[in-house]
Order: sequence, then C-alpha cells, then structure tokens
Amino acid sequence: MSKIWEFYETMDELVYVSDIDSHEMIYMNKKALLTYGFHTLDELAGKKCYEVLQNAAAPCTMCNNHELKQGYFIERRQYDPTLDRQVLRKDTLITENGRHYRMTLAFDINDQEQLNSLIRELEEMSYRDQLTGIGNRHAMNKCIDNLQREQSLGIVYCDITGLKQTNDQKGHVWGDKLIIDACDCLQRSFGEYNLFRIGGDELLALCSSIDESALWQGIEQLKKNLRKKSVHMAVGGLWERNSLGGVDRLISAAEKRMYQDKAAYYMKYGSDRRHPMETVSSWM
Repeated sequence: MSKIWEFYETMDELVYVSDIDSHEMIYMNKKALLTYGFHTLDELAGKKCYEVLQNAAAPCTMCNNHELKQGYFIERRQYDPTLDRQVLRKDTLITENGRHYRMTLAFDINDQEQLNSLIRELEEMSYRDQLTGIGNRHAMNKCIDNLQREQSLGIVYCDITGLKQTNDQKGHVWGDKLIIDACDCLQRSFGEYNLFRIGGDELLALCSSIDESALWQGIEQLKKNLRKKSVHMAVGGLWERNSLGGVDRLISAAEKRMYQDKAAYYMKYGSDRRHPMETVSSWM
C-alpha cells in the first residue's frame, strides 16, 4: 500500500481511491472496506468504482473526474444506493508516480461531529504536500499573507538537480526518494522556519525575523547536509531587513540567484549528478 494512502487507513470517514483513466478501485480504508462488504484490498482487484460504489455496469453519468484539481476538494451531497442514505462526498485529484487518481472522503451528513472533524482534517490536508509533509503552494500563499512585513526576512529557494533524469532512468519511486531526501536536508537546516514544496522539484524556506548571519550559516549547513546524502540542489539565498517592498519581489530575486547557481553547476558538470553541488557567489 502506498504511503500516501496509509495516512487515511484509520480515519473514521470512508476513504476510497480509483484510477481516473481505468476507473479501477485502487484503495479503500478499513472503514470503507467493511462498509461496502469487503475484508481486504485484494478483493478490490479488477473492480470498477461504479460497480463497487453505485452498483452500476457503466461509468456514472454524474462522474466529475474532469473537474478535479490537485489541492482542491469538490463537495457533493448525494444518495448512496449501496449505503441507502445521503452522504457528503469530498472529491480531489492526487497524482503519484505519473498516475492520476480520484480520492473521495464520504460520511453521513447527519453526523455533525464527524462533519466538523472532517472539515478540520481537509483544511490541514489542503495546505500540506502529500509526499514530504511540508507546506504546499497554498500554505506558502497563506504564510505570505500573515508575514509581519516590518520584520527581517530570509529566503532560501531550492531546485532539486536531476529529478527528471532520475524519474526517467530509475522511475518515480527513486524520484520520490530524491525529493524526500532533499526535503530532509532543508528541514535539518531550516526546520524552525516555514518550509514549502512549491513545484515538482522546487523547495522554499521563508525565514521571518532571521538574522542575516544565521541565514548564511543555515545555507552552509544545508550544503553539508546535501553532501552527506549525495543530493544536489541549486540554491538561491536572499536576506532583507524587511519585506515592505513586497514578498513576491524578494522570492523572484532569490529564484534568479538559484538559477545562477544552477547554471554554474551545469556549465561545470553538465547533467552528471555524481559531482558534488557547488554554489556561486551570487548567493551573498
């Protein structure tokens, strides 16, 4: 079972996942399995979502797969013929190893306590990157809105070198490991600050009220952590006394420094990730 689904295994809500392209059931948590009359995930093999959930022989006319987006939940209240009651469903899109999945959380709309619990869980999930556990782009935007602009701000903009090459040559399992290792290095160096995965291969640290010297020391520690794990990241660092001129402008400036660092690395080593990542003076 994928680690992505393990998070939902013991939830009180019904959680089930299907492949968007084939409609095959991929996962049900314990409560969903029991509710729909199954005992193990093996019993779902080859079964279509519309067969299990709607007792139908063809895809549902109300299917909203085309509307799903990562990071967003679509809410629907509808009658479940298998459960013989009205349920509230929250549907979203999850991508893993290049495949697209529909994930649904469902529960009895008459259970207000369960509803409130689910709302809290969904809110937390919507701000967290599924793979690494750090914040996603939505969390970054919320963090930016809440920053005290008169305080100092340090930014560390990172790009994981060779992720596409790893995915293409070794597969997405290895690519996911590379992302997790890179994130671990960032957490070890800047774990007390706000960390985000803002793209497939991009990580960001927003360090409010950090001293300038502490930022550069943290970046040096990040470089050491990367070498220990044989992970390579291009890094752009930036420090300002305040962010009154706009946080987006500062993030863009840090991103440019990251690209300078990345260009210097590729100019020296090409696409060979076996060499240690070196940084350029544009950081400072």
